[in-house]
Amino acid sequence: MAIFYYNAIDEDGNSQTGEMEAESANAVRDSLLLKGFLPLKVKRKAGFLNALLPDFQKVATQIKLRDLILFTKQFRTMKKAGVPLMDIFHTLEDQAQNISMKKIINSISKDLQDGGLSLYSAFQKYPQAFSQLYCSVIQAGETSGRLHDVLQHIIDILEYEQKITSEIKAVLRYPAIVLVFLVIAFFVLLIVVLPKFLHIFKMRGIKIPLPTQICVFMYTFICTYWYILFG
Repeated sequence: MAIFYYNAIDEDGNSQTGEMEAESANAVRDSLLLKGFLPLKVKRKAGFLNALLPDFQKVATQIKLRDLILFTKQFRTMKKAGVPLMDIFHTLEDQAQNISMKKIINSISKDLQDGGLSLYSAFQKYPQAFSQLYCSVIQAGETSGRLHDVLQHIIDILEYEQKITSEIKAVLRYPAIVLVFLVIAFFVLLIVVLPKFLHIFKMRGIKIPLPTQICVFMYTFICTYWYILFG
């Protein structure tokens, strides 16, 4: 979510300005139109994260797979039980533990109730939570009238994806640990062991071989420009 400045005209022709939190500038325009305002200008509010780290918000608000699976299971259970759609989303919002997910559910609820959007259109507005496949399956279930059945298919897909992801992480964990220790050992040899050997070479007048000269250059660079590496 981001903050947007807007300038709009109301039904009486008066100019209205303000700020609004939304996913995009188009979402702000849609919201203003629903309120009876004609948007003239919508501009994203500049900030530290927006200027220096434009992708940070997207990463920070990314919905985890387990939260999406839990949401879909709860949604399917209540839908199959015949609970009205708006009551489902109000309940899901109350039960959501992920703050980003809670905000998205609240926005979807408003889109369905106030904006008159279809379930597919409401879900499609939040690609950070619902993939195109997820939305397409929702559209198919909404059109056929068997939403709770297609939700089970989504659950099966998400659980399989979670299983594969866990297996990949487990496979990569050992090589990652080995790599970390190799890097640590390399720096220890370069910074602690190498200077002692250089002192011995100089005392005995031994010519330093090329590989060792490269290591010396790396040692000098690290000791002199360590702040660059740190940065």
